[in-house]
Amino acid sequence: MEARNRRAGGAIVIVPMAKMRVLSQAVQLCIDEEDVERGFVDVECASQIELRSNAACRVAFRPTAGWFNFAHVYGFPRSVDIGPAGGAFLRPLERQRSCVYQLSYRFELRTDTLPGTYRWPLAVALESPLEERVREVSAACESSRTAHR
Repeated sequence: MEARNRRAGGAIVIVPMAKMRVLSQAVQLCIDEEDVERGFVDVECASQIELRSNAACRVAFRPTAGWFNFAHVYGFPRSVDIGPAGGAFLRPLERQRSCVYQLSYRFELRTDTLPGTYRWPLAVALESPLEERVREVSAACESSRTAHR
């Protein structure tokens, strides 16, 4: 999402923009017998991302593996819980438009998870609230159409 200034009737309109840059990201993690017995694995400082925006934005996480039930992300102003459908951090419009976040994770393991080395289990994407609102309205319209059939 790029920001551009546009003239509209003599006024300047600043188009909302948000950018995310992944500065570092773990590509795999190791789960040992102790983690399996405990039921979770902690991964410290596994991601470092930079957010730049002139509007509110949403950092969405989506699971890409099935060896954990839930994950918790720490390093944002509040923790983010990730379930099977994913989870997100909503970053409001802030005075500081650029911010770097160092993220740590706790993965709650499934009971059948075995010790081993696994690929990184989360995908991350930046979304604007406008995109989210369009999805909500589309879903509501679809529900309304289905209800009237």
